[in-house]
Amino acid sequence: MRKRLTTYPNLRCRFGYLTAVLLAVAAFNTSVAIEDVAHAEEVAGKAAPQPDEIKAPILRLLRTAIIVKDLDKSRAYYETLGFKAEGGFDNSRNPAGNPFPLSSPSTRSRLLILSDGALSGARIGLVEFSGPSPTDNRLSLAHVAIGNPVFVLDVADADALYRSLRARGVDFIEPPQVYLSKQLDEDGKPMRGKVFHAWDPDGYLIEFLQAPSKFK
Repeated sequence: MRKRLTTYPNLRCRFGYLTAVLLAVAAFNTSVAIEDVAHAEEVAGKAAPQPDEIKAPILRLLRTAIIVKDLDKSRAYYETLGFKAEGGFDNSRNPAGNPFPLSSPSTRSRLLILSDGALSGARIGLVEFSGPSPTDNRLSLAHVAIGNPVFVLDVADADALYRSLRARGVDFIEPPQVYLSKQLDEDGKPMRGKVFHAWDPDGYLIEFLQAPSKFK
């Protein structure tokens, strides 16, 4: 009886010590797990930047290319408007496996790059395909709709340009029209601009736009 009384205290001490060790191990494992989760969230946050931190891969708009029926005729037209030829190419073309989604199996392509000559660096690419030529898929050549580009040209004097281009044989849809801007002058009156339109040789719409200014 005395021996058992002296044995149980030792057992209780050993059990208490073992319990303390197990609790310490559990606390350590929990701490490590929390740190691992926090580290994982931190890594995930760095690996997935916010949308406003993503840099756009587009460097600049290189040019707008339009497909034309007769490159020489289109070149003469745009040079009349003041564009300057920069360069281009005339190449044979293998339609088999070509990734460009052309509507015809053309075997030849020509490209002419035109610049507006201003500091803006705006460029138009005239592209002619032949052998055979692609079809015109537009529903109407008298109206613009979804899918049709519109070239907007900034002009200094709409009336003077209109007279000059008409004298060179350029046809227009209408003469310069006055429009009222939402911009107000120092007297609180709407400023005035002018606009007129023309079709190029292939039916692409061109808008000539004079910026708003004060009424005179």
